[in-house]
Amino acid sequence: RKLFAENDYDSGDEAAVAAPAAPSPGEGVASSALLKLLSDLVLEVRAHVNLTSVECKGAAVPPDMQLDLTRAAEEHCAQQQRKAAEHEEKGSRTASDALRDQMEEIRTLNHGQELMKIDGHLPGEDG
Repeated sequence: RKLFAENDYDSGDEAAVAAPAAPSPGEGVASSALLKLLSDLVLEVRAHVNLTSVECKGAAVPPDMQLDLTRAAEEHCAQQQRKAAEHEEKGSRTASDALRDQMEEIRTLNHGQELMKIDGHLPGEDG
């Protein structure tokens, strides 16, 4: 029971336990205007799928904003890789279908040649 009592706490209590340390005087503190601009940047990065690498460094940039930017860029990379894989798979199926069709043509031609015999030599044949 003592062990349960020590580890029994709400997830809301975690915020009090893991409260962020007060910034030291040398660290930059983000103003509300900067936080608004960073939030807008995160939204724009999420909206533009072609952005696959975004960095925003500095002491005034909160770590959660950096994490959001990194995650959005990683999602875009994964999405582009999925599209490339789908495109490649689609192309390989198309090539496979074309090869299958060509093989059917060759088989029908070979079957027809067995029925038709040509006397003499064709151009390019040694004889």
